[in-house]
Amino acid sequence: MGLEIIESIRQAEQQANDILENAQNGAQQIISDAKLQADKTISTFEAALEKQTQKIIQDACDKAQKQATEILGQAQEKCNRLKDESSANMEKAILFVTEKLKGAK
Repeated sequence: MGLEIIESIRQAEQQANDILENAQNGAQQIISDAKLQADKTISTFEAALEKQTQKIIQDACDKAQKQATEILGQAQEKCNRLKDESSANMEKAILFVTEKLKGAK
């Protein structure tokens, strides 16, 4: 009878150890699966972030190009106006100097 009790205790200890080992293995698998899922999620997030960043950069470049084109057009118009005014004033100056030279003779 004493040996049966000792054998029963040993079996209970072995079962407890098996349960503990299975629980530890299960916990390790859960941790491993969670890490893999986290890595996948991070990769997906990084890809989406990269795409969004590139779109923001492209939009900013497009806007800057549009503004630069508008400013260049405005500057060209102003240069043309100044050139026209300068030409008109030059003609007046030539006429003025010519008249003064004729009058000086």
